[in-house]
Amino acid sequence: TGSGPSGYLALLRLPGATAFTLGGLLARLPAGMFSVSAVLMIAASRGSYALAGAVTATGLAATALVAPWTARLVDRYGQRRVARPAAALAVCGALALVACVRLGAPAWTLFAAYAATATVPNAGAMARARWQALLGEDPARRHTATSFEQAVDEVCFMAGPALAAVLCTALFPEAGTLTGVALLAVGITLFTAQRATEPPPHPHPATGSAAPLRRPGTAPLLAVFLATGIVFGT
Repeated sequence: TGSGPSGYLALLRLPGATAFTLGGLLARLPAGMFSVSAVLMIAASRGSYALAGAVTATGLAATALVAPWTARLVDRYGQRRVARPAAALAVCGALALVACVRLGAPAWTLFAAYAATATVPNAGAMARARWQALLGEDPARRHTATSFEQAVDEVCFMAGPALAAVLCTALFPEAGTLTGVALLAVGITLFTAQRATEPPPHPHPATGSAAPLRRPGTAPLLAVFLATGIVFGT
C-alpha cells in the first residue's frame, strides 16, 4: 500500500478507522489552540503579554512533566479508562481559566488553572497505537499509517493556532479557549467510543524491558527534539 491519497483511503476503509481518525482529529486541534487562546485572552483582559506568556509557559512546563505519566496510565489501563477523565480535568482547567479571567481573579489563579490543562491526552499517540494494533505485522501499511498520522499532526499544528487567533480576535477573547474545550470533549468522546479498535492495555511492562529513558538512542533523540522545540517556541 502506498503512502499517497489512495493508500490513505484504503486505510480509512478499515472497520472503525474513519471514526477514530475523525475523533482524533478533533481532539488534536485544541493542543495547538489552548496556548495561543490563553495568550490572547489574558493579554486582552490584563493588558500584559508578559503575564500571558508566563502563564502559558508554566502550563507547557507542566505538560512536559505530566504527559509521560498520562501516557503510561493509558498504556497500563486502556485509552477509554484514562483519556476521558484526563480530558475532563483539562476541560475543567480551561474553563476555570476563562472564569478567572472574566472575574478578575488574582494572577496566581491563572497559573493554577492553566496548569490543569496539562492532562490533555495525546490523541496522536493513541491513534498511532490503534493503527499498530489494527494493522499488525504489515510493515507497508504501518508505514502508510505513520505517514498519514504525520500529515494529520501537521494539519493540526498549523490549523489550531490560526483558528484560535481568528476566533479570539474576530469574536471575543474567550472564544478560542471555549472552542478548544468543545473540540476536546467531543473529540475524545468520539475517539474513545470506538472500542473495537482500542488496543489492549498492558498492566505490566514486558519482562526485562528497560525504562524508556534508559533505552539506547533515547537521550540524543530527546536532545534533538528539545532543540527543535526551542526553535518553534522562539
